[in-house]
Amino acid sequence: MLLQAPPSYPSTPPSDITESKKFVTDCSKQETVKPHVEPSSGRAPFQFVWAEPDHGALKPNAQRHVSPECTTSTRWVVPVCAVGAERRNVLLRPATSSAMWFLLLHLGLTATLTRAELLLSLNGPYWTVAGSNGTVSVPATVPGGIYTDLRAAGVLDGDPFYRFNDLLYRWVARDNWTYARTFAINADTFLTKRQVTLVFHGLDTVAEVFVNDVSVGVTNNMFTRYAFPVKRLLRAGDNSVEVRFLSPITAAEQAYRAQSAAGYTVPPRCVPVEYNGECHVNHLRKMQASFGWDWGPAFPSVGIWKSVEIIAYDAVVVRDVTVRYDWGNSTLTLGVHLELGNGSSGAIKGKLEAVLGSNPQVGVSRQVIVESGREGEYLGVLVLPVPANIELWWPIGLGEQYLYNLTVRFVGADVDERSVKKIRYGFRKVSLIQDKLTPKGLTFYIKVNGVAMFAKGSNWIPAHILPELSVDKKTYKTLLTAARDANMNMLRVWGGGVYEDDSFYQLCDELGLIIWQDAMFACSMYPASEGFLASVEREVRQQVRRLQHHASVVVWAGNNENEAALRQNWYETAANFSLYRRDYVSLYVDTVRAAFTKEDPSGMFVTSSPSNGDETEKEGFVASNPQS
Repeated sequence: MLLQAPPSYPSTPPSDITESKKFVTDCSKQETVKPHVEPSSGRAPFQFVWAEPDHGALKPNAQRHVSPECTTSTRWVVPVCAVGAERRNVLLRPATSSAMWFLLLHLGLTATLTRAELLLSLNGPYWTVAGSNGTVSVPATVPGGIYTDLRAAGVLDGDPFYRFNDLLYRWVARDNWTYARTFAINADTFLTKRQVTLVFHGLDTVAEVFVNDVSVGVTNNMFTRYAFPVKRLLRAGDNSVEVRFLSPITAAEQAYRAQSAAGYTVPPRCVPVEYNGECHVNHLRKMQASFGWDWGPAFPSVGIWKSVEIIAYDAVVVRDVTVRYDWGNSTLTLGVHLELGNGSSGAIKGKLEAVLGSNPQVGVSRQVIVESGREGEYLGVLVLPVPANIELWWPIGLGEQYLYNLTVRFVGADVDERSVKKIRYGFRKVSLIQDKLTPKGLTFYIKVNGVAMFAKGSNWIPAHILPELSVDKKTYKTLLTAARDANMNMLRVWGGGVYEDDSFYQLCDELGLIIWQDAMFACSMYPASEGFLASVEREVRQQVRRLQHHASVVVWAGNNENEAALRQNWYETAANFSLYRRDYVSLYVDTVRAAFTKEDPSGMFVTSSPSNGDETEKEGFVASNPQS
């Protein structure tokens, strides 16, 4: 089952939530949830040709944050359905302020004790990884990857980055690898829940997942979060999970052949011969640089590169929160993305609540009903008034980086459970200024909070060519602090790498470094088949939901240099230019930009980097000179 995008949240506050001076919640109003889903396709043999995944559902991508507050009983003493204070009387200070006064955006909390969903982490050194012929079977660690696991076990007896070892170890990526472990399930806890889901935050890349020897789904996108319902397969006591990875070299070749059989090839076939790299990486949704680039060796990565967990719950899970601030009306519109798994015979009732800080002064909640037997996702909307005296977030060199704690909860009315999502939000207004400068040219600069900003920065590639080693908080802090100390104020996350970890963007928020975020496409033409576009649409939707609230992320771009590659005939596409142009627009405009706009209607997006901005759009998104 693949999820459809939920409806966009409204541009104006619902009339039953707000009025001009006071923030009032009508606790009698209820909203019936009807999740948006689409049926799954039939199962295909495990050969990679961009068929849709079949078992389970792909759900929004986010790192889970489980705090002590989520897992222990908490006493709440809050007025029920009280009317909030007038906006002008509310003092709001940021989380970084020593005077800890906050705005509670919540009404209607009952004084009951609640608890969060159950979470069983499958991370750690408890896995094994084995090759396809059985000659290699060694301990493995998750999160991790095949090169680090084989090196730790002594199978790779030399440093992969020493001299020509990248060539000696090319056999690694040509094999199929299976990661496996056992885990124990408590029947009195997990199996009593209505929904039990196996969640992979990152699988690299083409794989089939088994629980107790039963296939639960296939994966084809390194940048997508996968979630598979597994309650029917679990038993009390020991259980097993296996992830059977197809060689990325084989998967890329299969996808290339399938595309070619459809009538035309999608270039380039291979990286330049000087790179000693691999071919057809543009047919896979994985880190493009892993097959070789001009700045690094080819290590086609394989593995469970992000966290794995089993989540059990009775009601719903708050998966992501997107935030849009209306500067004219001083309101904060929250898009609350709920993951549903209600297999019970009765409906689940509950409330959505939002809290900015912890001091109850003004707020809102909304009642919802999840219908029986429903699964999928639901977008709830909360609209919150914000005092005019908030402190703004500024890039480094222009002001302070004020950040506010924002918590969103779903509190079940009929079940003793709540789900919590916490983020830090910085209030800032950004705009990309494209004013007429000459008869043939526009300005192209960023304003933050009405102040023009001179961008000084650099290109950010992954901190390590092995994805599992690129996510390191100490390395992030060292490099980002160095960028700040070098008087940089902006970084571009390059499209041939990865969408970085949450901790990367959190540090950028704190340091005042603004981010130009590429979607993960670089220096190639790409397929525009139905399956490929569907995977990209889910990828972009999930990543925008995960990153949209960060004050540091100010501009998104559809790709790195692909407009220039097409127009300047890097790969001999001129003879069939109209075909490749059609695919270009289908991918970056109709899919990537459309998914971005649906999740972040007020965000800034350009279709390529480099780009002529609005002038490029006037030329049908492929300018006559993209670098002019």
